[in-house]
Amino acid sequence: MLFLIISLLLIIPYAVFCIYCVLGIARLRSIPFPLHLPVKKLFTVIIPFKNESENLKNLLACLNQQLLDQHFYSIVFVNDHSTDNSSILVKEYVNNNSIANIYHLPDGENGKKAALHLAIRNINTPYILNIDADVFFHPSFLKHVAESLVYKPLLVQNAVHMQILPGLFNQLQALEFMSLTAVTAGTAAYGKPVLASAASLLYEAELWNKIPKDNLYFHPSGDDMMLLQAAFKFSNNRLITYNPSAEVFIQPSKTFRAFLQQRIRWASKSIYYKNIYIATTALLVLAVNGWILLLAALALLGVISPIYLIMYFLAKLGNDFFLLLSASRKFSRMSLMAYYPITAVLYPFYAVLIPLFSVFSSVKWKH
Repeated sequence: MLFLIISLLLIIPYAVFCIYCVLGIARLRSIPFPLHLPVKKLFTVIIPFKNESENLKNLLACLNQQLLDQHFYSIVFVNDHSTDNSSILVKEYVNNNSIANIYHLPDGENGKKAALHLAIRNINTPYILNIDADVFFHPSFLKHVAESLVYKPLLVQNAVHMQILPGLFNQLQALEFMSLTAVTAGTAAYGKPVLASAASLLYEAELWNKIPKDNLYFHPSGDDMMLLQAAFKFSNNRLITYNPSAEVFIQPSKTFRAFLQQRIRWASKSIYYKNIYIATTALLVLAVNGWILLLAALALLGVISPIYLIMYFLAKLGNDFFLLLSASRKFSRMSLMAYYPITAVLYPFYAVLIPLFSVFSSVKWKH
């Protein structure tokens, strides 16, 4: 009876959260482009990079194809001590684009937060758009970013998707990432996102200035969640939302080791969560998946009947499937659902072990 009670205490709030996200995804709507935008610099695109020569070729090509008039935005690149030809590629782009500039982190400073801090000190636009150097996007991307400014938001999480490539490992990564997208989009639809991604994050410049500067150096990355927590703290009922039309795409990790390192880096930021809403959600997901592993171990040892494990696992399976199906339909990624049975079995191990590894591993932004 005790195991049944604990299972219900975990699965019921988890089910409520999944339904909350599903209803949020259903609320998402595209934002129409405003007929009249003020003819001035509205936002600065900040792109930190370190040894990203291959990815920068795609990114710079995407920037050259943008449909939004360049009167509305500027671009700032920040070089974090690259040792490849990344800075050469960016300098060539800057020399041919009057709206672009490049800064270099001085010796003794490194990491993404330091790169952002350097860039933000040298801009004067009301909004900032962070994008990672390894993303790519459609020609309409910046136009869709500008659309959200008509509402004068405090923070906007743009849609981030993983490119669907052939191969089982790539497909599983894309489905796993879609689960993060589902939670981000579903909760952001209510103005209360529990996740954020700096791969494409728009925010008011003043928000960065409200963050205690000591927070910039506790962790080499984590600017996305740091900004999200600051947005909750200083929102004063300002809009925090999600823009499904402003889409960027990232590529799956090429190796399992690279995948683990990336996910460990992401999970390592969780120890800095100070917002109760965000921290409670993270703990709920960890507990729900950890309970599956504990029930499995107890069932194998004969301590409990396997029926407890089967009932709990099926309940979680249904909730996860409902959430992923909603997201896959919304973002036109239905083909990934064929791999759901595999991820359903693997995910509890992943969801518990990755946070544990993040506690005991040293983390760097880029190598």
